Amino acid sequence: MVPVKAQAGYLDNYSRQEFFKELPTCSLPNLEHRSLWLWEVEGNSMLTDTGGLHSGGWVCSERIFNGSEVRDGRVYVVVHKDGVLIKRVLNRADTDGKLILKSDNLSGNYPPIVIEPTDILELWYVVGYFSRQLPPPSNLYERINQMEGRLILLEKNQTTK
Repeated sequence: MVPVKAQAGYLDNYSRQEFFKELPTCSLPNLEHRSLWLWEVEGNSMLTDTGGLHSGGWVCSERIFNGSEVRDGRVYVVVHKDGVLIKRVLNRADTDGKLILKSDNLSGNYPPIVIEPTDILELWYVVGYFSRQLPPPSNLYERINQMEGRLILLEKNQTTK
């Protein structure tokens, strides 16, 4: 488990084996035979109005060793020379020699980041997400609630006439 505080020192301690031994560990049901890392989410760049990754949640990830395994539109933990980011990735390494890191938050506060594949130290494919916050109901759910409320009032008005 790599909490946000540890992420801040991740690059500084990259070559210290003791640092990695000090990180907390845990077991997850049905995943005991895989080497997975949990990274704490910080900030709102991957938060959307219908859910997304909440600050304080955890992404569960599996390390990939070959950049050609990066698939467009998937979420990755990207450890690069400037820090640790959790982003949706567009792989343009073959065509343009770049990776584009995108946020799911469409507020305009989180522009895409373009990086060189050679600046990446580690890539972790996100295979799951844990959070103590439930996603809000979808827009459709709210619309159905509104229609149901109108229908109930309409029926009530019909029975009183």
